Amino acid sequence: MSVEGEKGDICGLGQTQAAHDLCLNVPAADHLHYEQKGVGHYGVFNGKRWRRDIQPRIAAFIKDIEWRR
Repeated sequence: MSVEGEKGDICGLGQTQAAHDLCLNVPAADHLHYEQKGVGHYGVFNGKRWRRDIQPRIAAFIKDIEWRR
């Protein structure tokens, strides 16, 4: 799973998603990319959008992957 902020100033949009192309041994069905609207790099990892939007998606992704294994 890759996550990036729409207004990120560390990585350009799509840069973290491009990492999926490097994960050749991970089935395509196990790839997930999420772009959080309205946040920069710091906002992806901290604050209300992290707690409300991003962290729950990561937790759900982990549960889904564990369930499929």
